[in-house]
Amino acid sequence: MKPIPSVRTRISRLGFTLVELLVVIGIIALLISILLPALSKARETANRVKCAANLKAFGTCLLVYANDNNGAYPRTNGDVTTAPTIDTLGYNDSDWTTSSTIPACSVMASMYLLARQEQISLQMFICPSSSGIRLVYAGGGVQNHSNFNIVPGAAAQGNTAYSIQCQFPDANGANDGFRWGTSLNSDFALMADLNPGVYATGGPEKVNTTSSTNTVQAGNSPNHNKEGQNVLFGDYHAEFYKTPFCGVDRDNIYGPGVVNAGAGNFQPPDATTPLLRGPMNHNDSVLLPYLNTGG
Repeated sequence: MKPIPSVRTRISRLGFTLVELLVVIGIIALLISILLPALSKARETANRVKCAANLKAFGTCLLVYANDNNGAYPRTNGDVTTAPTIDTLGYNDSDWTTSSTIPACSVMASMYLLARQEQISLQMFICPSSSGIRLVYAGGGVQNHSNFNIVPGAAAQGNTAYSIQCQFPDANGANDGFRWGTSLNSDFALMADLNPGVYATGGPEKVNTTSSTNTVQAGNSPNHNKEGQNVLFGDYHAEFYKTPFCGVDRDNIYGPGVVNAGAGNFQPPDATTPLLRGPMNHNDSVLLPYLNTGG
């Protein structure tokens, strides 16, 4: 007859050994390593949907504005003799009616009109996948500011994570019929995730339609891990593209094209053509502001 185990012996057998605990911890760690990428991908997918919704909201605002302004989209003062600018002075000024507040051809001031006149939330200017931060006013409200706190070419994103079409063509673009309004082609890129800017390893000035996949990714917006960008088109639908060549005639939406190139407007600007310039023909997408990652 086997001896009856003591109470202490029975209780001790109810616990786990060190080896068993290590095995359980290892299994949990393995499950986490498997699930985290899936969760991260699901979160990014949701962010892309929300990002596209933000751009669609902008499209609605553009259309409402145009209906009240004879088909014209919002823009401030400018002419074909002045190069476009991404000035930031208006953010610090308490009154944007003075001549010093808004320089001629201010792309960002024109973008800010959507917030001032259409009452779109400033949160809508931030892509949920980006590092942008919603604008917090130093004083007053939206009516006391004319711009975003963002520096062109800065290494960190400011108070907008989207780029909008440069509203100010040069003389060639104006002569070719560029008009910032509802007359633009339905495939024209009106807005998109933030322009990646110019940097050593790639960007709009480094890619063309024959570039490798890795090089093309270098020219994508930083908002979605360089995997692509949401783009708002002239018919007000937003869609995610894995390449910046998605404008009219597969134009690079982030850089100016060439004069009157028509269907051949595939190439981005070369080293002598800065990103900060107006559209050079009626189908030329030039989305600003841009980010300089320094990579």
